[in-house]
Amino acid sequence: MSLIMDTSSSKNYRLHSPKCKHSQSVRKWSFFEDLKLTILQILSVIFCCAAKVAVKSAAAITGIRSRSLSQWYQYMREKSSESLINSPNYTFGGVRVIVQIDESVVAKRKYNVGHYVEQQWVLGLYDTATKLGHIKLVDDRWAEML
Repeated sequence: MSLIMDTSSSKNYRLHSPKCKHSQSVRKWSFFEDLKLTILQILSVIFCCAAKVAVKSAAAITGIRSRSLSQWYQYMREKSSESLINSPNYTFGGVRVIVQIDESVVAKRKYNVGHYVEQQWVLGLYDTATKLGHIKLVDDRWAEML
């Protein structure tokens, strides 16, 4: 397969096989497949999200509306969370290795006002030596369970 420029669409690039004369979008089978943004815009949004650039500033940088960027930021957070939740189990810690552990509630009504929201607790581990982390949704916070 070779990478070729596609001038007929806004998708910009295609993978082309000269042997079978078949080509397909570089976005095929990814979460970029149905997007209307260019590759440059997508990479700019991902960079801004990773660099924790404010939505209004990112809108000025990328030329994308703030409302769309807010949705993109939310989407990136969801993908990152999925990756952390579905990551394989690692062995954390060791001799002279610091492992940070914390728990947090994901959903809670503020001042008990508004519609009822089921509380969900999450436990997080972060190994400072390997820079690996893991999160797990937990039903209760008993010391024995944690």
